[in-house]
Amino acid sequence: MKVMKIIKTVLSIFILAIIVISVQKALSLRGETQKLLLKEQSLLHKQRSTIKQIKIRKEEILREKEAQEALRKQQEALQKQKEIETQKVRESKNEPPHNPNKTQFVALAFDGSRSNAMWKKTLDFAQSMRAAGTGLDFTYFISGVYLLPKHQKKLYHLGWLRPGRSDISYGDSLQETDLRIQNMNRAVAEGHEIASHLNGHFDGSKWTKEQWLEEIDTFNKIIDNTLPQKIDRSIKLAINSKDIKGIRTPLLSRNKYLYEALKEREYHYDTSKVNKMGVTPRKDAYGIYQFPLVSLRIGGKRTLSMDYNHFVAQTKGKSTLKHGTSAWNKAKQDVLNAYLKYFEKEYYGNRAPVNIGHHFSLWNDGLYWEVMKDFAKEVCSKPKVVCTSYQNIYNQLENKTS
Repeated sequence: MKVMKIIKTVLSIFILAIIVISVQKALSLRGETQKLLLKEQSLLHKQRSTIKQIKIRKEEILREKEAQEALRKQQEALQKQKEIETQKVRESKNEPPHNPNKTQFVALAFDGSRSNAMWKKTLDFAQSMRAAGTGLDFTYFISGVYLLPKHQKKLYHLGWLRPGRSDISYGDSLQETDLRIQNMNRAVAEGHEIASHLNGHFDGSKWTKEQWLEEIDTFNKIIDNTLPQKIDRSIKLAINSKDIKGIRTPLLSRNKYLYEALKEREYHYDTSKVNKMGVTPRKDAYGIYQFPLVSLRIGGKRTLSMDYNHFVAQTKGKSTLKHGTSAWNKAKQDVLNAYLKYFEKEYYGNRAPVNIGHHFSLWNDGLYWEVMKDFAKEVCSKPKVVCTSYQNIYNQLENKTS
């Protein structure tokens, strides 16, 4: 019996020990689990705190940007108000502070000049301005291929290209080409200038002097109708190539060889460069006067004093604006304001010529043509302002320096 009691006691102790050990292990596991949970909670808390800090920082950056933008707009508004007040004072005196007796030249020009409808519109507008007592002479930079009827396009042939190769279209029928010549003759008779936009609208920035000369000489032969084969024309141009002394190159492309070629062909001026406002035209190293377009800002975007650049800046080169809509009116006012600001900078400054270039294309439902007309009406009648051709400006500059 004693043995049995001892065995039972030992078993009881053993079982109790097992239970104690199991409880200890359970407690230990629970403790580790709690530690892991606490660690995870700590990590989660840190993540939430980091996310919160990032969010707070983003909000702070956004508020800083908004504050900076508000300050910029405020400064622009103050500057604009200052300019308006200054302009009012100057206009009330009817005299600018600098060079009050110096003529302010304004050059309004067209590149390409293909559309006969636009020839009529531009010439009629200039005629109406003159009838109202305000002089206005345009410069028309002509693309030579527009004087070739389509059936004779292969007469245009640069030696390194196939006959008829051009990046722009030709004249259409003989009748349409003759009408263009009639319009050019009318322009000459009414005091406007015919100048060169060369022929095929190529980028010549990598051309040699010989290539520039060939393109210039081909233009001259088209004007004079002295290509190896005669161009079909029933009307003769009122000018010849010797009368054409100015150029704006296609795509404003240029290099030193262009100016070597222009010097050799005795050109007077070039309008293919871009510069800041206020630059007085001077002869360059080649003896060529430079009348540069200028950099402008329209709707916060940098552009040039040329309609195509506004077209790209405002609607990415797609005609999406419709005449008379609020968007059209705003876009028109933005361009007009930029032109007027450009004019005022020169008029109330050193009176460097204002250079604005357009095309015959009625992009965005005629928006830029309407701007040019409004601009001309606004500035061409001001005291000491002469809206005239580049050749006339050149003549005035030469008379003063001779």
